[in-house]
Amino acid sequence: MARIGDLDYESAKQSDVIPEGEYEAVIVESGVGPTKDGQGKILTLALEVTVQGRKRRFWDRLNVQNRSADTQRIATRQLMAYAAAVGTPLPVVDSEDLHNKPFMVTLGVKD
Repeated sequence: MARIGDLDYESAKQSDVIPEGEYEAVIVESGVGPTKDGQGKILTLALEVTVQGRKRRFWDRLNVQNRSADTQRIATRQLMAYAAAVGTPLPVVDSEDLHNKPFMVTLGVKD
């Protein structure tokens, strides 16, 4: 067993939460990987916002290939919304076409 010591969990937890509100965001990274069961593909998008002078990241994962038609349809709609927000024409062939183009997002805290 390793003794960790005293840590200030409350201040660490509070500083990591991005306050609710509207922010200008950009997609800074993306990649495609397999789903947990290996039967589909997930597009992961890393988005970046600036909050109080600090760049903060959050991620979105879209099930772009899935055995569930509904799940895949939801991901396609989300991808279409990102494309519209950044002005990329459809179809999106390469996820890098979405990178570094500012758009507005509304962020909230979900319990």
